This record gives sequence, structure tokens and C-alpha cells, in this order.
Amino acid sequence: MKNKIYYSIAIIITVMFALGSAAYSVVPDQGASQEGSYRPAFLAENVLPENPNEDESPAVKNETVYVLLDHYGAVLDQRIVNRIYGQEIPGADSVFDYGVYTSVENMITGDEPAIIDNRIIWDSQLLKNEDIYYEGTIKQQLPVDITITYYLDGIEIEPENLAGKSGRLELLIKFKNNLSYNEPLSYYDYEGNLVTKQDDNYVPLLVQGTLDADLNLYSEIDPGNGMSLIMGQTASINFMVFPYPEDEIIISMDGIDIELERITFMIIPQMPAVPDVDIEDMLIQMLEGIRMFSEGLGELSAGADRILQGLIRFNDESKRMTSGFDDLYPVIEEYKAQRENLLGMLDSRDIEEMLNSIDNLELLLAEIKNIPDASELSSELNQAAAETEELGIQLNELNQIFSGLEKSSRQIYVEAEKLIKENEPGTPLHELGLLLIVREEELQSASYQNYLAGQSFSALENNLDSFQQNWLNNYMPGLNALEELNVLLKAGDIPDRIKSFRQEISKLNEYLEMADQFIIESDSMLAEIEMLPEALDQMEAGQKRLTDGINALRSEGLKAMEEGLIEGINESRAGKAKIELMKKLADDYRSYADNEHNRSSEVRFIIQTPRIEIVNIDSPVSVDNNQDSSERWTENILAKFVNLFQ
Repeated sequence: MKNKIYYSIAIIITVMFALGSAAYSVVPDQGASQEGSYRPAFLAENVLPENPNEDESPAVKNETVYVLLDHYGAVLDQRIVNRIYGQEIPGADSVFDYGVYTSVENMITGDEPAIIDNRIIWDSQLLKNEDIYYEGTIKQQLPVDITITYYLDGIEIEPENLAGKSGRLELLIKFKNNLSYNEPLSYYDYEGNLVTKQDDNYVPLLVQGTLDADLNLYSEIDPGNGMSLIMGQTASINFMVFPYPEDEIIISMDGIDIELERITFMIIPQMPAVPDVDIEDMLIQMLEGIRMFSEGLGELSAGADRILQGLIRFNDESKRMTSGFDDLYPVIEEYKAQRENLLGMLDSRDIEEMLNSIDNLELLLAEIKNIPDASELSSELNQAAAETEELGIQLNELNQIFSGLEKSSRQIYVEAEKLIKENEPGTPLHELGLLLIVREEELQSASYQNYLAGQSFSALENNLDSFQQNWLNNYMPGLNALEELNVLLKAGDIPDRIKSFRQEISKLNEYLEMADQFIIESDSMLAEIEMLPEALDQMEAGQKRLTDGINALRSEGLKAMEEGLIEGINESRAGKAKIELMKKLADDYRSYADNEHNRSSEVRFIIQTPRIEIVNIDSPVSVDNNQDSSERWTENILAKFVNLFQ
């Protein structure tokens, strides 16, 4: 019996050495369906039966489950080697563990346990001399199903027909996790609400595998997701998979006179290495930045709206003001025509005709009453100048708000680029990064449109100032001159006017010169006034687009960003809850014999397939009797492992 336990210990050490040198891959299949259900022991902890006898103690033990498969992966035999090395209650008379065994055998001594209600009870005095090792045969479903399919040159082949063949050999090994846990996942979201989410949960099980290939028979070895280590004339192919719930590995190699060594698997409940990357803090910082940015945009939106309303009022007042100049156009044109007639008559000395022209001029000047009132227009110009100054101040405030947002905008742009680089396309965080980039570009465009609006407004302000100066310096003096001319022409009767005409002719020339200057300035001013409504319309439309863009960015873009960041935080929390549950499930699975009751235990599985070898009918080869004495000690142990099931 002692020999059996020594062999078992050696096998455990050998597999642990192989485990340390292997690589693994995590390829979960999210679409696979759950079959069966696993009930963790922590759900039943409050209903575990108390010890029926105070002198009995639960065992502290290791379980090593040895499984022999056929070539396809079906279970031929499975046994558990239990090593009891301690007890939970020191000094108790007996120590026990649980298991539904078809047979139990002490591997060290002839001492036999008592078996009561699936409890295997040993005299604790045995532990004073050495650990208790016993073997129990068991029949139940393994935590991982293994299926093996063989292909030769791309065509599936029965393993019985493979020995002695040559070609490209391919092994497809599939793994299926049977320990599904159907309870929902729970976590607290960003708002502090308890969220329950139905998810596919499995006990994390790592499967490590080893296959030795004779380099005299095989070449061009492709270990798939595993790795190949060359040791002399042997290539040791090692791999590790994490079936959650399914996984597979493909091993291929060119073979001649094919023989295949046993495939050894080791299963342990363990989480794979998960990168410790916590993006929740970064997402929360980004969310706070977005909210600060939204507040800044709120102020910017209010300022832009005030400017828009001011422009609308200014535009309306300007149109009303410029509409008063419509009556001035025909007066100016008529004045030009009568002036030419007057000058022509002065040259011809036709006094009567000249007086008639003066009468006509008198009548024409009487139309001055239709010209907009100078004081009223001056007041409106002053009001327009004041509103222009106010709009200029608001534009400057808007520019300052844009400048204030540039620092946070650049930071958000940098963080968005990180999201795009660090997350796969199609994920919420990657899409969020793209959305942030688009929104930042829209904000830059809005800032540039505001800059162009400022330039246009600055030019408009200069034109208005020039118009006001012309009004004060030229238009009003011209109107005053026309009024004086009108008074002059109305003074006295026609004979008196004829007598005084010679004396007043020099004054008339002065008035005409002033009137000419007025007409010139009026033409220039009216040309500028014609451009004013269109310029104001364009500026109003541009400011409206800017205001609408800022409002849309805040109400739609930033809201979508904020929702996306909160979703990312919740996904991060769900991921943490998932990992914590997986760790808990891995730690909870401690016994294959009886996981609900054996809580001071740890378990691992060692599984092997048979060899595929060429058998000479005339002289059969015995695997165990013809081994070379120089064969490595690890190979001797593996050979004795097969004897364990015989």
C-alpha cells in the first residue's frame, strides 16, 4: 500500500512541474448554452449538519482525482486519493470526511474506516504516526468534459486506425465546463441602486495538458495556443485552457509510422490571471469633467442667446431706421436735376427762367419735411451705437468663455484618444471616445464661427461709427443749409427777390456748394446703409447657428457623453462583481467527493488517455515490462500511474 501513495505523490509533483512551464489562453464562448446546474457550498453553509459526536472532527485533507479516459475522452475509470493530514478539532478521537464511494481502501496500513451515511470515519490516532492516505472509487460526472477528435491529412480518422499511418496529424481537443451557477449577478450601480443581472456563471477551472511527441516520428509541430519544449529527442507540448463554458485547442504535426503517447490533463479550480486595470476612477474623473464642461456651456449658451436677442433687436431697429431714407432717394435725384437747370440758367442770364427754377427749387425744398427728422435719427443713431457697444462687450465675454473652456476641452480630447486606443472598436468606451472627438471638433468649429462673427461685427461697428460721423459732420449741416435756403427763398415777394437776386447770388453759390457736399456724403452714406441690412441678417443668422450649435452640443452631445460614461462605470462595476463571484466560486470548489460538506479540503484532477501504438501481433509489446532502465524517473512514474487503475 505504501508504494501506491509514493507513486501518487510523485505524480502530483511531476504535474506541478509541468504546470509551471505551460501557457494558457482564455477564450470564453458567450453564446454557449448552460447545461446542468451547480450549487455552491456557500449557499448551504447555514444548513450544514452539526457534528453528531463531539469526539469526531472534520478532516483537513487533499483530494487528487485520477481519471482514465479512452481515446475519445470518455471516462473509463475514476478514483480519488485522499490525503488526510490534519483535523479541525485537535484531540478528537476520530476524524472523518464525506464521499459517495463504491469502495474505500487504505493505501498505507490495514486499518479500515467506519462508513456511516457517506461519512468515512478514521481513528485520529493514525495521524500521530503519519498522514492517512486512502483510495475511493467513484462514479459521477467530471467538472469538465473532454472530447478528442483525430484528423489525418484533414480527414477525420478513428484512433484505432491511426497507429502506423503517416501524414499530417491533427488533434482537436474540446473542453466543456459542467459547473454552471444560475444565480443572478448583483452589484451597485453609479447611482447607488442595487442591480441584479442574469448572467452565465461557471466555476473557474484551469485545465493544463501535456503531450510528448517523439522527434524521430514527428516534425513541423504546431502546438496551437500552447507551447512546445524540446527535451532531447522529445517535444513536450504543453497547453492550458480556461473553459468558460467551452474552449478548445488544436495540435498538429507531421508524423511517420504514427504512435501517440498518453495525453495528460490536470484540472484545478482557479481563476486565470486577470489584469488589474481599474478604469472606474478615470471614467468618474471624465464624467466630472464633462459635467463641469456642461456648466460652462450653459453660461456660454446664455451669453450667446443674449447676443442673439441683441442682434435681433439691433437688426429690427436698423431696418426701421434705414426705411426712413427711402423718401430721400427721389429728393436727391430731383435736386441734382434742378441744380443743373439752375446753373445752366445762370450762365444764360435768363432771369425769368431762373426765377421759375428758383420757384421750382422752393417747391422742391419744401419737400424737406418728408426727410426723416434729424434729431430723431440722431437719437436712434446714438441708441444703435450704445447697443453696438453692449453687443461688443457680450462678444468679448463669449470669447472669454470659449478661452476658459479650452483647457478642459484639450484634456477631454486627450482622454478621448486614450479611450479609442485602449478599447476595442465597437465597445461602448471606444464609441464614447469617438463621440468625444466629434463633439470637441464641433466645439472648435463653434468657437471659430464665434470668431468670424466677432470680425464681422467689428467691421459693422466701424461702418456705423463712420456713418454717425458723416451724419453729424455733413448730413445735419447740409439739412440746416437747405432749411436756410428755404427760408431765404420764401422771404419777400418776387420783385423783391429779383432786386436782391444779384446780392444773394453769391450766397446761393455757397449754399449750392454745401448742398453738393451733402449730396456726395448722402450718396456714400446711402450706399453703406444699403449694405447694412444684409450684413446684419448674415450676422444674425450666424449667431443663431452658433447659439443652436451650443445648445445642441449641451443637450444632445454632452448628455450622450455623460450617459455613455455612466454606462461605462456601471459596466466596470458589473465586471468587478463578476470577477469577485468567479473568485468566490473557485475558492468554494474544494471537493469532488462531496463539496457541500468537505470544507477543509482542496482538490485537483489528473487525467490520462491511453497510448496509440503499433502492436506486433506475433510479439505484443508490453508497455510496462519493456521499459528502458535509463528512462527518466518521471516516465517511470507515469507508467506506474497506469498500474494504479489495473
